[in-house]
Amino acid sequence: MKSNLIKMEGIKKSFNIGKENELEILHGIDFDVREGEFVSVVGQSGSGKSTLMNIIGLLDRQTSGFYELNGVDISKLKDSELSTYRSKTVSYTHLRAHETRHDL
Repeated sequence: MKSNLIKMEGIKKSFNIGKENELEILHGIDFDVREGEFVSVVGQSGSGKSTLMNIIGLLDRQTSGFYELNGVDISKLKDSELSTYRSKTVSYTHLRAHETRHDL
């Protein structure tokens, strides 16, 4: 059995926390990627794809939930450690609709 490179459980992301206009973007995402898998994140505009990718790519943190990347519990990293870990671990390509071919 191949190990998890990404393990997410109950991932939530909210903005304006504690304010009248608080907005929860991610509502408890469970997501695993095992070694050797290829995945894509697709969905309607406004569904939280970019928010999820920013969390996966260590550009933002989840509001709650568990996120483990390559065996490291991301929630336990300080900001400086997160930055160093990101620079040595993460790389992805974010394509926009106008950058992809639709005639395939």
